[in-house]
Amino acid sequence: MDGIDREIGLKSTMGNEQLLERLLKKFAVSYADFPNDFNEAQQQGQEESTRMAHSLKSNAGSLGAMGVHDKAMELEMACKENAANIQECADAVQSELLIVLESLKALD
Repeated sequence: MDGIDREIGLKSTMGNEQLLERLLKKFAVSYADFPNDFNEAQQQGQEESTRMAHSLKSNAGSLGAMGVHDKAMELEMACKENAANIQECADAVQSELLIVLESLKALD
């Protein structure tokens, strides 16, 4: 699957393919509307947007979506620092996320 390193995902699920598939489906549902959800988090404040970026980073990393993980890590740091490039980082996350979400459609 594009954007997913299955070996990493399988390590997280101790080799359980069915669990990995369930978690990937849940990931797809949870982050399908990331841009709007992140914008809402930003309106709630720096702490909430940082938390959202951190959660995405952690979930993506454990499931093997390393491109999303890496971009979410950059977004998390930008949020923590209240940097001027937050939107640019969020857009980069969305680009990587779209690759993964498109790939996960095959699981349906």
